[in-house]
Amino acid sequence: MNIEYFADTDTLYIELSDQVAESRDWDGNTLLHLDASGSIVALTIEHASTRTDCSRIAIEGIPFQRPVNRLHNFTDKEARSVLKTALRITALWGLTDKQTRILLGSPAPATFQAWKAGAGPPPMDEETRLRAGHLLGIYANLQVLYPENQELVEAWPTQPDEAEPLKGRRALDVMLESLEGLELVRRYTEYLIDQ
Repeated sequence: MNIEYFADTDTLYIELSDQVAESRDWDGNTLLHLDASGSIVALTIEHASTRTDCSRIAIEGIPFQRPVNRLHNFTDKEARSVLKTALRITALWGLTDKQTRILLGSPAPATFQAWKAGAGPPPMDEETRLRAGHLLGIYANLQVLYPENQELVEAWPTQPDEAEPLKGRRALDVMLESLEGLELVRRYTEYLIDQ
């Protein structure tokens, strides 16, 4: 979701999705942007300062929490914490060092061992930060899905899943394939929460 205000034209743009297929004039000062199925995915409001209160925006009642993509802004302390948590998660899932290294982007063995030992500020590139963030997101989503069943939270990645995204495969196998596989599993767990 994206909300932008353009002061030079006094226009407020609210985007729920970027899948805009067509736009319709609602009242001469409001455009509705629709996707291919006709659902509203964005809204443009002209003369926004006289038609809305742009000085205050409140977001309330959202039943789930989406992670903020600010991974490239990690401080060294935050990066160490994220890595430490990602390593704990992979241990809870019963993964081998080799599997964990692959999930974190295949760092050099010495770098990985330093991460495990908690030695020094970890040199993490953008992909490693994304991968670690996805691991944390998947684990957090599983805790939301199964709040009373920690055993299932820990076993889920290694269990086959017949649903369309995984097609009978284990989530772990999909995650090990690529960064896109990690993203797919994270989106899938978010989808399950939304159902």
